[in-house]
Amino acid sequence: ADGAPTADGAAPAPAEPEPEEMKFKRGELVEARFKGRDAFLPAVVKEVSRDGKGGFVYDLEYEDIEEGDQKALDVKQAEKLASGANATYTARLSTQVKLEKAAKNISEEVTKLAAKAYRRRALELHPDRVGETDETVKRFEAFQVASAILKDPSHRHVYVKQLKTTFDQSAVERIDLHLEPEARMAKYHASWVAQHKAALGLEGDADKKKKSNKPMMIMAEEVLRTPLKPRLVGRTRHEKGDDERVTVELSLRSDLAEEVVGAEVVAKVGWSYGGQKAPRQKLALGPPREWTNEGGRACARATFESLPPGGWEIKWRVGVDRDSKRQWSSWSAETLVDVVDPHAALRAAAQQKAVDKAKRLTKELDELAAAAPGWTSLAAGSLTEKTEYFEKAITRCAVAASKAPRDAAIPARRAVAAAAAVYASLEARVSMRETRTDRRDFAIGVRSKVWDGTFDGWIADVEVE
Repeated sequence: ADGAPTADGAAPAPAEPEPEEMKFKRGELVEARFKGRDAFLPAVVKEVSRDGKGGFVYDLEYEDIEEGDQKALDVKQAEKLASGANATYTARLSTQVKLEKAAKNISEEVTKLAAKAYRRRALELHPDRVGETDETVKRFEAFQVASAILKDPSHRHVYVKQLKTTFDQSAVERIDLHLEPEARMAKYHASWVAQHKAALGLEGDADKKKKSNKPMMIMAEEVLRTPLKPRLVGRTRHEKGDDERVTVELSLRSDLAEEVVGAEVVAKVGWSYGGQKAPRQKLALGPPREWTNEGGRACARATFESLPPGGWEIKWRVGVDRDSKRQWSSWSAETLVDVVDPHAALRAAAQQKAVDKAKRLTKELDELAAAAPGWTSLAAGSLTEKTEYFEKAITRCAVAASKAPRDAAIPARRAVAAAAAVYASLEARVSMRETRTDRRDFAIGVRSKVWDGTFDGWIADVEVE
């Protein structure tokens, strides 16, 4: 029977398929799809073999498929596979980006809620409001620790990850199993806070509490809120020039001013005449104890000596020292100061004149550049004259572009660049014609010397030179 082992135990050679068992015979002409192509193409059956499942595998040779077509079809298949893989990757990447964005939004919302809840609960739990006892002090300290973790996303993520890992590991290694889950978590919480107290900004305050036995104050938190916007109190124009001297007044509650160690005032340009922005100006003020006290508020004045014409936005912020580090409040709302340019109308008129001139010269230069290729048939004198006028037109347009605003200068510079290429070809033709003229004049001179008999003496002098 087919497939029976031979006497020496070796596997027998595969039996040749019987022709009557095959659906298609060797050499038979059939039609089949070539590598996924939609249309059926004529092919010849070259070989037939069994597939091991009771069927047959036919090796076909296509008549109308050349090597180049096969390669093209292979490329199409590869592009189809690559396109599918790219679509799958893009879908997965889009899902990942959406998940990361959602996680980031949730984290930001948690941070905002924690900051908002902190301000409300701090006023409710502070010992100065509810009475200073050991229990209220201890409760407020625990509240400060919790808020320090929750308000900072980096602290919050590390805290959750490390405590969860420690709690799960203790269950696996059977550590502290005699404690209830809440007690175990409280133990790990206290250990984590002790290790990260410096990173949370609580170490310096903890040292102070050992000496004074007072809870951490919330005054610094309150002073770091956004201050009131500056109040404009004075402005004078310089005798020479268009700049102005501007003075603003800053104020802060006197009880909060004790925590402040400095302030910054900034003036920056929101808009300017002619689009030329001036650099921002910054003033630094000392601590409020050097300020004046008026009606329960610490007040100071900041003066910017020279603000150029334009729309200026003036704002300020205060700074406090927390654990040997300077922390700044948010910037206040801006006070707007419009320094008017008395010559703005004249400058605008001059600018418009420069724009009109640049446009006019650009149009003229474009027309000359379009007509220049037709000048090659002109006589030498006319070509030289046209070329010189073309050169002057390019120069005038380049100068106008340097004085015009950007919107008008860009088309003018493009026209100059295009005309310069055309001018180079004209100049080369003029030079070639001048060279031909010099050679012709020289030949005529030599011929006249030959004709009048003076050539021998002239050429002898040339050879000596």
